[in-house]
Amino acid sequence: RDLHSFPTRRSSDLFNPEWRHAQWKQYLQTVARLYGKEPAVAGYVFDDSFEVGGTGIISYGGYERHAFGYPLPHSPSDPHWREWCKVRAKWWNDWARETTSFIRQIDPNRKHLIYLEDIAGQVLNSKLNDATGVDFARISEYFDAVGGYTFSYWGSSSDSGERVAQQSQRALVDLRKALRPNQKVIYTFWVANNGKHGAGPAKYPTADQIRLICEAALASGVRDLDMYGYRIGDSKVPERELDRMMPGTG
Repeated sequence: RDLHSFPTRRSSDLFNPEWRHAQWKQYLQTVARLYGKEPAVAGYVFDDSFEVGGTGIISYGGYERHAFGYPLPHSPSDPHWREWCKVRAKWWNDWARETTSFIRQIDPNRKHLIYLEDIAGQVLNSKLNDATGVDFARISEYFDAVGGYTFSYWGSSSDSGERVAQQSQRALVDLRKALRPNQKVIYTFWVANNGKHGAGPAKYPTADQIRLICEAALASGVRDLDMYGYRIGDSKVPERELDRMMPGTG
């Protein structure tokens, strides 16, 4: 199965150990029981886990207010900011360790990779620790593979493919610098033009533009590529056409 085809869940508070040991554990282990013995399973992906500049829900809930013991700081100028960053890094560490452990208790097959990814601009953001408490390199150690995915804008210019390939290579080089030397990296990239939102056949990227990205990734030492087909082709299907194009779903 495609890494992106599993059921998904949005958490209310990853830092709360009671929640992790109840609903989170039950959810992960239900997924592992359902899919762990499927012949086509490649692994489990944790996608878009970190929200820089987001709502702050993961950092400023009731559990955090109780567990931290001080008024929660919101900026480096507030009292106890250093302690706040440190304790959130520990909570993320706890989440990573327990998350992978919950899955392995049910599915010990090491060929089924547990993969952590987010947008490259997120995981390489120098403000990630301040915003969410994440030390990406530290929590990556608990996962079989990690990645920073990219999405790009292609056009008809002669250098469009080369430009995007260079962007991919820079992201991979920077990611590798941030991780331990033997950390497995999977490179996910959108095989779709992020600038295309209308209906109709997709013009970009072309096969040659996709090939340039693959070659750039391979040249960077990556051996695992995940080409994510986001909104390829007729991305908007009118409701009146749905039953004809996808019988039984209308």
